[in-house]
Amino acid sequence: MEISRLVLLFIFAICAAYYDFRYRLIPNWLVLLCLVSGMALVLLGGIGAFSKYGIGLALGFLLLLPAFVFNMVGGGDVKSLAMIGLLTGPRLLWASFLWGSLLTGAVALIMIASRWLISPCAANCDAEVVRAPASIPYAAILALTAAFYTFIG
Repeated sequence: MEISRLVLLFIFAICAAYYDFRYRLIPNWLVLLCLVSGMALVLLGGIGAFSKYGIGLALGFLLLLPAFVFNMVGGGDVKSLAMIGLLTGPRLLWASFLWGSLLTGAVALIMIASRWLISPCAANCDAEVVRAPASIPYAAILALTAAFYTFIG
């Protein structure tokens, strides 16, 4: 049962990363498929597993809900963290959220620094500068961090 949940987490992480990096969204069909599969695996584990992983689902959803309400993150980020909570439980959810957020902050600093370094060059040359998207694929980073942390932890 544990292996099945981890395999589902890795599949979700890879698919979520692809869609978030490529399209900057997490499709609802992916979240629904993961939710149904994850809940089926959890229910096979009994009431103890349901309470543990159900708390992970609720906690994952509630962690990013305030940021979503204030337009700081997208809905896909909230749904992805909820799926991570469902598949890892509350203990690994916290670690995934912490390390994923730190990594996302580092990516944001790199993006800010690169824009700051590129802008003087753009003013002095005739070449058109190709700008990266302004958003950060937070769901992809969270999902890949959860998969990595689950693998090494």
